[in-house]
Amino acid sequence: MHFPTLHTPISQKVLGDRRFKFFDKCIGAVDGSHIQVFASVDDHAFMHNRKGFLSQNCLFACDFNFDVIYSLCGWDGSVANSALWRDAVANDLDVPPDRYLLGYAGFASCDALLVPYRGVLPFKGMVAREN
Repeated sequence: MHFPTLHTPISQKVLGDRRFKFFDKCIGAVDGSHIQVFASVDDHAFMHNRKGFLSQNCLFACDFNFDVIYSLCGWDGSVANSALWRDAVANDLDVPPDRYLLGYAGFASCDALLVPYRGVLPFKGMVAREN
């Protein structure tokens, strides 16, 4: 794992593809992942996630080569990804100025994170999914 710095290069996958010309300062993407756990009966209420199983919610950021540049693990499965993001940027994730990560609409937009507009499909012909 390597943390992003001011000198973190922009991937050639982004710079070399005309479809990504608007992402020329993007260093990667971030998302949460629920990892199934076994917990004591006393912890079931906290570890039970919205998908119906016991889990630990972890936040991962990776670059366009799929190298992990950040991870935050250990949160209860009931915690939303946006809470993990807030904890990460408040404590130890430092996205360099003039750089950003991509996220999904469940995250709040900020200088370090670019998220899509809610209800707007990015490509013609895509179909919105209900989760």
